[in-house]
Amino acid sequence: MLPAHPDLTEKLLEIERAAGQTIAKIPAHITVKGTLYGISSLDGMIELIRTIAKRHQPFRLGVGDRELLNSEHSVILGFPVNTEIQALHDDLVANIAPLGKPAYYDDPYRVHMSIVNEVDPEGVQIARDQISRLILAQDYSWVRSI
Repeated sequence: MLPAHPDLTEKLLEIERAAGQTIAKIPAHITVKGTLYGISSLDGMIELIRTIAKRHQPFRLGVGDRELLNSEHSVILGFPVNTEIQALHDDLVANIAPLGKPAYYDDPYRVHMSIVNEVDPEGVQIARDQISRLILAQDYSWVRSI
């Protein structure tokens, strides 16, 4: 995953609290490769991920054409897929996916960041209002770090 800049992380935590996020949630990040389960061993997986990441040049993920998605209980910020993040995603899928079972379908890859999950509909509206003011008006870029 791509962790968010600390300034952005703190602002998103404020939104989570305001929206009533009560279940555990990973701090602000963009998923590059979807969650796996049924992994027989973690030995060597971290080193394999680092090896894969080193094959790719650092890049920034722009936020110009992002979209705000939501359902009754969640708000998700969608980003455009650029060639650099797609290549990293594809490399991880090819090399990591065989080590476990996917929790969800990885392709086509969709760059996204969950803002809130499993909150009341009122919390969804609070998150939508706050995210549009705090993030959509600013131009945060993401730097690859794995």
